[in-house]
Amino acid sequence: MQRLRLTSSLRLRPVPELEICLAYLRNPPRLLRLNLEAWALLEAVEASGAAESQAAAIRSVLEESGWQIGEGDLQRMLAGLEQQGLLQRPALAAE
Repeated sequence: MQRLRLTSSLRLRPVPELEICLAYLRNPPRLLRLNLEAWALLEAVEASGAAESQAAAIRSVLEESGWQIGEGDLQRMLAGLEQQGLLQRPALAAE
């Protein structure tokens, strides 16, 4: 899996009392309402940092928070967040 990161124009505003997180994207301007799973997954991606295996690091972060997720579900959820523009894959450096 190629490393994912949060989109640079993404701003997250947690609203814990409503158990949601608002996601603001600047280009194109959009406001999204994230459920707890999407919010936790974005935080896990951010926390995975430069880990050798990002997928394993993400699962570890989620498990520490009490979330259990299989590999297939993880890949499906990450793909969905990427399609929404919340995650991106860094461009490969030209040689």
